[in-house]
Amino acid sequence: MKPALHDVLKTPLLVVALSGRALACAAHKLGVPVYVLDLFNDTDTQACAIASQRVASKESVFDPEALLAAAQALCPANTPLVYGAGFESNPQLLAQLAEGRELLGNSPALIEQLKDPAYFFPLLKSLKIPHPETRLSQPEFNEEWLIKQIGGAGGQHVQTLQEHQANSSAGAIYYQKRLAGNPHSMVFLANGEQAYIIGYNEQWHDEEFSFTTQTPFLYKGAMSVADMPLQEGLQEAVNAIVAATGLRGLCSMDMMLNASGFHILEINPRPTASFELHQLQGNLFYWHLQACHGVLPETLPHPKNQRAHSILYAGNDVEIPDNLQWPAWTADHPAPHRQIRAGDPICTIFAQGGRSLQKVQQREQRLLFMLNPNPDKQERYFK
Repeated sequence: MKPALHDVLKTPLLVVALSGRALACAAHKLGVPVYVLDLFNDTDTQACAIASQRVASKESVFDPEALLAAAQALCPANTPLVYGAGFESNPQLLAQLAEGRELLGNSPALIEQLKDPAYFFPLLKSLKIPHPETRLSQPEFNEEWLIKQIGGAGGQHVQTLQEHQANSSAGAIYYQKRLAGNPHSMVFLANGEQAYIIGYNEQWHDEEFSFTTQTPFLYKGAMSVADMPLQEGLQEAVNAIVAATGLRGLCSMDMMLNASGFHILEINPRPTASFELHQLQGNLFYWHLQACHGVLPETLPHPKNQRAHSILYAGNDVEIPDNLQWPAWTADHPAPHRQIRAGDPICTIFAQGGRSLQKVQQREQRLLFMLNPNPDKQERYFK
C-alpha cells in the first residue's frame, strides 16, 4: 500500500536523472528534502540537496554498477525514488534501483513498452492516432527516412539514412519517415486513466542556432506556446494513450505539426526538461507526486509570460573558470575548473517574454564571451 501523499512530502526522496537539477530545485521550492544522483552534480544541484553525487557514465548514460553503488552509499535503502531521463535504454537498471523503494513514476515495464517501436506505433495505429510511417526493417534508400535508436533520448541518436550508412555504429534501431513541419511537445499529468494538459512547447534543434550544425536533431531547447492549434485532437490523443497504457505522473509527448495536422513521435513517460517552462514555485513536482497517486488538478495556475530555455553545448574541451559569476538567467552550473568535453552540455540558459529565441541566442553569445573573452577563440569552444 502506498503511503499518503502528505507523508511523502515530509520524507526525503532520491532523485535520479542524467541531470537532476530541475527536479531537485522544484522539490526544494516545496520544502521537500532530496538526495540527488546524476552525471554532473552541478553547484546549483548541490545547493538544493541534502547530499548529491556525480555518477560515472558510459556513452553518456549511467554506468549501472556505479549508479547502484552510489545509491546504496548516498541514502537509506528505502528512500522513495523519483526519476527523470536516463533509463529509456535500460529500464532493467531502473528496476534494480527501485528494489525496496517506492517508485514515484511509471514502471520499468511501461517504459520498455513505450520505447519499443514494435509496441508503441501499432498502439497508435489501433487508437487511430496520426504518426509517421515507422518500420523495423530498412527501407529502400532515399532521403525521406530517419534512423532512431531504440531507447534513445535527446535527439543526438537520430540520423538520416545516408548518415547511418556512412557511420553504421548504432545498436537496436528503427526507421521512421521524415515529415515536414515544426517539432512540438506537450507537457501533461496522467493518473492512469486520463491526462491533464499543462502546456505546449515549440522545440528547437541544432539547426536553429548559428554555431550548432553538426548534430541537427540534437535537442537544443524549447519555447512555451500560448496558442497551440489542434488542441481538441491532441487532448483526445493523449487521453487515449493514457487510458490504454496506464501512464501516471508528469510526462511529455513529442509531435510534428504540419499542414496535414499533428503526428505523434514519442511519449516520454517521466518528467522532461521542458516542465520548468510551465511551473510555478515547484508546483509541477507536487503534482507529479499527486498524479503518481492517481490525483489530477482541477485547474492549475500557469506562468503569465512565454518562457524559453536553451542548452549550451561545448564545441571543444573547455575548463570552467574559477571566478565565473553565473548570470541569473542560467542554471546547471558546473563547478569551477570542471573539464567539459566537446559535445557535452555546459549549462542551461533561460529567457521569457517575446522574441525568446533571439534572447537565448544573444545570451549564449554573451555567456560565450564571459567564458572566453578572446573573440578569436570563442567559436571553437561552442557547438
